[in-house]
Amino acid sequence: MAKISILIDIDIFIDALKGIKSAKELPLLTRNKKHFEYIEEITLLPAYEDN
Repeated sequence: MAKISILIDIDIFIDALKGIKSAKELPLLTRNKKHFEYIEEITLLPAYEDN
């Protein structure tokens, strides 16, 4: 299994919710899409596929 390291600053989410264009253009890499799928401005990407 590949090890993926990522650090995401919560300020990016806050800026996206405020409507800041550059923050809204970023995708979100997550294993828990249900916590974020209600935010239409964020593109969700799966971290990996469960087998």
